[in-house]
Amino acid sequence: MPGPQVFISIRSALYSLSLPGLAGLWIACWVQLAAFLPEEISSFSLAAGAAVTGIFFIVLIASVEAAVRFGIGESRLIGSSRVSASGVTGLIKFGDNASTSRHAFVSVSLTIALGLGLLAASAQFRDPATLLSGVVFVVLLISGGGLLIRACPIQGFPGGELANRYLPLLAEDEESAATVARVLSVLSSGVIALTGLLILASPGTWGTWGLAVFIAGIDGVLLTQWHARRSRWMTSASQRGLDSIVHSRLPTISQTAPISELFSIFAIEGNRATVVVLDASGKPEGVIHLRQLRTAAQAARSSEPREVMVSLSDLPRLPASTSVLDAALFLERHRLPALVAEGADGGVRVLSLDELRRIVD
Repeated sequence: MPGPQVFISIRSALYSLSLPGLAGLWIACWVQLAAFLPEEISSFSLAAGAAVTGIFFIVLIASVEAAVRFGIGESRLIGSSRVSASGVTGLIKFGDNASTSRHAFVSVSLTIALGLGLLAASAQFRDPATLLSGVVFVVLLISGGGLLIRACPIQGFPGGELANRYLPLLAEDEESAATVARVLSVLSSGVIALTGLLILASPGTWGTWGLAVFIAGIDGVLLTQWHARRSRWMTSASQRGLDSIVHSRLPTISQTAPISELFSIFAIEGNRATVVVLDASGKPEGVIHLRQLRTAAQAARSSEPREVMVSLSDLPRLPASTSVLDAALFLERHRLPALVAEGADGGVRVLSLDELRRIVD
């Protein structure tokens, strides 16, 4: 879902946590626990149980995806994985078409089989009396339903990958196939969201499950947009090199300019801006971010930009032949603010991750 995101790294993997989406998942789990558990269970216990339920759901989805990728062969995750109400998803690039097809078939088959198995197992906990049995019951139901939804032709899900495998056979060209895939994805998500509203309108305890289904449908629509933007960016970024970027568009400041000018730049460009510090000859010699500026201001030790900047020698330096995709993934993976791109003329350019994304878009 749109809104604030938090990036975390686990070993070598980078995850983008959608806070609104995870909040929706937590609320849906809380509602289910409250509907099926006795009333004497406290709200605090329900909230904690809902958090545990959501964590188990996300870990299960991530484990299934990781297991399939590991068994298929060479694959590459493009950028960060998206963690939201629908679980963990990411843009995966395989070494060849055969690996892509195997991944789609195995993922859909496994999600359907495992989803049905979890739904069948939930029947053993149909009338939970304790918080533990309630958490197990909701985990089984929401995980089983979530896996079945991931078999639908929604972009970013295994079902969407399977649709991408066959739609080019029916469309005139790849662009038409991509358009049809997005339309089909949005329609599928809309049907799921509408089904959730109909279930929610139904009387009885089971009607509360409509909220979870509705949230999953809305998240599917947003996932479709995220996947489409990510796919377009990957295609464009892989075809362009850093040598195609003639000039850096980052704001600049002289090394001897007053600190007050830096605050003015950040006020205009935003808190995430990267400001390049120029030497007396107009060549870049360092970068400044708002965090560094605030630290220096609190210490009352700065009078010129060059006193708080990070030198270019401390930034990674990549050759001009590096693709924009590889450069952006390098910055994203290592959580670095900027890099130095070597030019064919011997000069250098300072490029930030946001700038690389904007250039391709």
